[in-house]
Amino acid sequence: MPKLAPLLGVRIETLLAHAPPRPVQRTAQGRLQLMFAAASRMPRREQEKSA
Repeated sequence: MPKLAPLLGVRIETLLAHAPPRPVQRTAQGRLQLMFAAASRMPRREQEKSA
């Protein structure tokens, strides 16, 4: 690492810095949206029956 930092033009601390993972933003899902999601996973014939 000490040799790599000058080659990249950065400090060693920058190479060793650990960025925290970004939090996943979840959206609120209504019942209708959940029903559409469940229907989209069904076979095509089953989708036509439920429509």
